[in-house]
Parts: sequence; C-alpha cells; structure tokens
Amino acid sequence: MRFLIDEMFGPDVVDRLRAAGHDAVGVRDLGLASNDDATVLARAVKDDRVVVTENVADVVPLLDQRASTGEPLTPALVALKTNLPRGAVKMANALVRRLDKWSKATPEPYRHVHWLS
Repeated sequence: MRFLIDEMFGPDVVDRLRAAGHDAVGVRDLGLASNDDATVLARAVKDDRVVVTENVADVVPLLDQRASTGEPLTPALVALKTNLPRGAVKMANALVRRLDKWSKATPEPYRHVHWLS
C-alpha cells in the first residue's frame, strides 16, 4: 500500500511502515510540512497515495468538494490519536499495526474517507 503520512504523526511511523514492506512517505519527506490540507491532498491524488491523517474536519470537506467538481480523489484514512496508546513509541507501533492490518483487509480502498479502528 502507498501511504502519505500527515505531519501529526512522526517520521518514525513512516520508517516503521517501510520496514513492514509498505511504500510510505511523510509530508516532511515531500517538503509539504506546514502546507494546507488541500495541497497535501492534491499531492496524494497525484502520487496515488492513501492519506493518513487525524484532520477529519478539513479532509472530508476537501474530498467532498473535489468529488462535486469531478476532480480525482484518493483514499483518506482517518486515524484519531485518542484511539491510540499514549507515548510516541507505543502510538507509532499501534498505528503501524493497524495500518498494516487495514491495508491487507482493504487492498482496493474506495476513494474517499475511511476510519481506522
């Protein structure tokens, strides 16, 4: 699975995903840190990547807007930190395990919002 990890998740998530065999990049890797969500989403569409973010408040309306105008979409996977263990290492490990499980269960995700459980 090709992931684009938003900046609220650390670079260790990207490293762990790569170690698990996924094609993963972070917004920092692409020089997109501190860019608006529309820019990040557009890059994910261009690169055919699943966006992993916590920012549901901005991503869902952006996907809806793109859909209403016929623009290309990409899957966006919402991962809420409140549903992950506390502590950077525990959070990264749990997120990577869940992303790996999700990617195996959803090899062809639809191009809109998904919720990571």
